[in-house]
Amino acid sequence: MVPIESGISLSQTFCSGVPTFKQLIERITKNEGIWIQWYNENEPEQQPIPDYENDISTSGADAGAWMRLNLLRALRVDRLLLACRQFLRAVPYVGNRYVDPVTDTVSDVYDRMVAKVPVIYLLSVGADPTDSIETLCRKKKNSIESISMGEGQEPVAERAIKEASAAGTWVLLQNCELGLPLMVVLEEMLIHEIFPTVNPAFRLFITAAPNDQFPLGLLQMCTKVTNEPPSGMRAGIARSYTTMIDQDRLERVDTVAWRTLLWGLCFFHSMIQERRKFGALGWCIPYEYNNGDLDACIMFLEKHLYTGQDISWPTIKYMISQAQYGGKVTDDMDKRLLCCYAEVMFTPAIFKPDFHFEPKEEDRVSQIPGNFSYKVPPFKLCTELRAYASEFPDIDNPEIYGMHPNADLTFRRKEGLALLATLADTQPKTSGGGGGGLSREDIVYEKAGQLRERTPAEFRYDVYMRAIRKQGGLDVPMNVFLYQEVQRFAGVQKLVRDDLLAVQLAIKGEVTMTQAILVSINELYAAQVPNVWMFTITGMLFSFMLPNISLWFNALQARWDQWNSWLQNGRPRSFWMTGFYNPQGFLTAMKQEVTRAHRQQSWALDDVTYQTNVTKYRSFDAVNSRPEEGVYCHGLSIDGASWSLRDGCVVEPEPKKLFAQLPVLHGTFFFN
Repeated sequence: MVPIESGISLSQTFCSGVPTFKQLIERITKNEGIWIQWYNENEPEQQPIPDYENDISTSGADAGAWMRLNLLRALRVDRLLLACRQFLRAVPYVGNRYVDPVTDTVSDVYDRMVAKVPVIYLLSVGADPTDSIETLCRKKKNSIESISMGEGQEPVAERAIKEASAAGTWVLLQNCELGLPLMVVLEEMLIHEIFPTVNPAFRLFITAAPNDQFPLGLLQMCTKVTNEPPSGMRAGIARSYTTMIDQDRLERVDTVAWRTLLWGLCFFHSMIQERRKFGALGWCIPYEYNNGDLDACIMFLEKHLYTGQDISWPTIKYMISQAQYGGKVTDDMDKRLLCCYAEVMFTPAIFKPDFHFEPKEEDRVSQIPGNFSYKVPPFKLCTELRAYASEFPDIDNPEIYGMHPNADLTFRRKEGLALLATLADTQPKTSGGGGGGLSREDIVYEKAGQLRERTPAEFRYDVYMRAIRKQGGLDVPMNVFLYQEVQRFAGVQKLVRDDLLAVQLAIKGEVTMTQAILVSINELYAAQVPNVWMFTITGMLFSFMLPNISLWFNALQARWDQWNSWLQNGRPRSFWMTGFYNPQGFLTAMKQEVTRAHRQQSWALDDVTYQTNVTKYRSFDAVNSRPEEGVYCHGLSIDGASWSLRDGCVVEPEPKKLFAQLPVLHGTFFFN
């Protein structure tokens, strides 16, 4: 069957509200092969939907797009945002202007400014308009005073505003979230003291990171500009050739090498910016690259080529990948990645007509949208270069960045789920029962009762201590680990039972409805795991994390099964390692036991090293006996790759399979 996202019921989502989808489940079951083929498409939003394409095409532009959006939301949540863009483009009264990348420059913003309306830039990681504002001020042959807010800077900024408003110059207040005392009084000062006698040439720019305490009145009187890094290669290149490179800069060195390397540098900058969206798969540590890094590299490249001497490729690679961009890198693997990019892109091959940035067709895992080829354009005008960048695909194949297509699936799924979570959080929390159905409180009360019944039986201290003593007592390291794990599990059980009971009593009115109970009610109603079950009041992980309440309770039962089996039947043949609260404690206990077993060989604990071997057992059910030394472990998975039992090595992951289950592992030690 076509898998459905957890927590989504097709019958609830469509069948009850949209007559068109009443037969959806039956149609999927009847034509399963066609639906699976559609589900496995790289771009399902661009493909005809089985059994429904005719209904969608005859329902009108907006209604048909809405139906397609709902189906994609249920079956392919990773394509949700792309489907939303498609829907917005299809709606006549919305259109492309709401989804196309915005490349407005500081000059565009300035053209709409007046002296009595300041501009506030809402900052984000990797975007700072300071250099662009100062450059524009010089072009306008005016002067600007830049003040970085912080402790003691409020009087300086206030004096600068008063002087500039009289002289007709500009003021730039940076990082104003650090100068909130001035921001609170700035609105009144501008209205009553500055604006009545302001010089028409006066301009006030403000930059600030989002802050809950920023005064609302000041925000309302300003022109708000977000300066987020562009999303996608098309937007990134367009932004570079709009805000960073103009025709004058393009003509400073009138050579093909300058224009080619400049394009390669902008492509390089956009690539490393785009990798950030993949999280730990993109960069081991996130770095705040911004236009300042690109500008510094452009200045170096211009000076290097201006002399007309031969290009020193080692110098260019070093300055870009290690000195400028690499100067912010603190992880060795990240630095290696930057150097690898530079080795591929900044070589004499970039001047060849057949050079392209994407991998060769035989080396690609999936197809690039539209079979587009990312080449260096031969144009000499910025307008032509921007037009070429606008031809880039809307969706970038992650292989452009040297990543597997599954990385894009991971990113887009998180993006779609974040959108749905935001929509759910902003919906009103109503309590009414409406048309005779159960109210919100009744649903939570019933759900809490069901979950209390599902909670596994309590571990009694005297019972599990008696079982541990039968297996050698607390003198055995693995028994100490078992004792600690069962104690932690018993604490989780008690917390869950008490919280569910408190929810029920609060709904009945028998105890006071506290803020903590109200939060648990909201989370249970949304099928989420209450935060108090997973984290302590200090934010430390107390139990374990899973995306919804059903999976969490299944894992709770599986943990109980493992501990109960261990207590009743002795050590398992293979340990479910992901079911441990403290897996490091498990490894330490195993290490102690192996060291004790080799006491006659004078093994010391500090000289024993872990060794892990991948066995031929696909699952723990195939394990018939415990190993002579060490332990068997199962339940571990690998992200970004998979394991080949036939070849006995790591291989590329299967398409659309984000995590690959590892075979049973044999953990043991050897003495150095």
